Amino acid sequence: MGQVSFFLGIELTWLHHNDGHITVGLVQQSFTETLIDSLGFGHIHQSTFLTPYRSGLSINSIVHESMPSSERDEL
Repeated sequence: MGQVSFFLGIELTWLHHNDGHITVGLVQQSFTETLIDSLGFGHIHQSTFLTPYRSGLSINSIVHESMPSSERDEL
């Protein structure tokens, strides 16, 4: 079958590392643009605000809530 490139409107990009790890990137830009246009909002100014997620931040663990935000920002 091979690697999946698109699934349910999400584009997947795969990066195979020499140590055997795999990095997978998920992009919903095409789906989002199609949805915006289908709802008639394509002419409205788009926000330049980013999500709180930072590229490269591990999503395999959840930071403990009691950790001070200054420490969380360093992760």
